[in-house]
Amino acid sequence: MPKFTHTAGVNDSVAATNAILGLRRKAETRVIPCVTFTAPEVAAAGCGPTRRTPTATGW
Repeated sequence: MPKFTHTAGVNDSVAATNAILGLRRKAETRVIPCVTFTAPEVAAAGCGPTRRTPTATGW
């Protein structure tokens, strides 16, 4: 499993709730998003300001 901080956070959260509530949940690790921050930005994801309309997003 990749060693990303958000993966560690999810694993910690699952472990804590399992210990406290007596659950037997497992963290989903088949798909793990990752990101690299750069300055200046070299890419973006999602709708930009010109695409944020009720019709474009369905809300």
